[in-house]
Amino acid sequence: SSAVVPLRRLFAKVTAELALAYDDASITDVYIRNLNGTLSVFGESAASSSADILSDVEYSSASGSYGSYVFYVPENRQGVIGSASDSHGKNPDLDPAIAAVSDRLTYMEVGVALDGRDYAGEVTYRSYLGSDAVKDFDVVGNKRYVWRVTYLEDNLQYDDWKVETGDMNVFDYVLEVV
Repeated sequence: SSAVVPLRRLFAKVTAELALAYDDASITDVYIRNLNGTLSVFGESAASSSADILSDVEYSSASGSYGSYVFYVPENRQGVIGSASDSHGKNPDLDPAIAAVSDRLTYMEVGVALDGRDYAGEVTYRSYLGSDAVKDFDVVGNKRYVWRVTYLEDNLQYDDWKVETGDMNVFDYVLEVV
C-alpha cells in the first residue's frame, strides 16, 4: 500500500485594500506584525505565547501600489476570543480576554500622514486579522483573506483602531460672523 501525505501551504495570502475617506491624507506605511514562528506541517499552527512570535520580522508593503497591499502571512489559529458585537470591539484595550493574548495575535498597522484643515501629523491604526472582523482571530494557511478598510475622518475621534497619534495636532477653528 502507498502512503498519502497531504500538502498544504502554511501561509495565508492577505490582501489589504485600504482607502482614506478624508482629504489631505496619505498612507505612509502598512505592516503585518506578530507573525507566528511555530509552523506545524501536519497540524494547525498557532503561537502559544509571545516567545513564538517572530520579533525581528515585520512584513512591510510600503512599496506596494497605492490602496492595495499583498502579504503572505504565516498561519496563526487563535480562534474566537472575547465578546465583541462589532468590529470596533475587536480591540485589546476594550476587551480583557483579547488583552490577555494580544502578544500572540497577528495584526495590521497602517500609518497615515495628515495635512488637512482640521488635523495634521501622523496617526497609526491597528486592526487584528482573522476569519471575521468581530471575534475570530484565525489566520489559516492556504486561504486568501481580503481586508477592506476605509479610514474615515470621524474615526480620528475614537480610540478603537487608532493606536498612536504621534505628533498629530487638532486645530480648532472659530467661525466669525461679520
